Amino acid sequence: MDKSLVDKSNESKTLDKESNLIDSKVQKYIESLNPLEKIAYEIAKTRLKTSFDIEKSIGFKSKN
Repeated sequence: MDKSLVDKSNESKTLDKESNLIDSKVQKYIESLNPLEKIAYEIAKTRLKTSFDIEKSIGFKSKN
């Protein structure tokens, strides 16, 4: 098998694992929000749409 194909396959698996870890952290963070924070999160998500990135939010960064 071509070494470059193996490298790309391993890189893809690593990215998938990292993505799953981040998704898990985001889910845990959202579950930890109090009711008022959840309302603020929903407002940000719906009003800001693609401009909102929970991973870049101060709250997420401070807890992770």
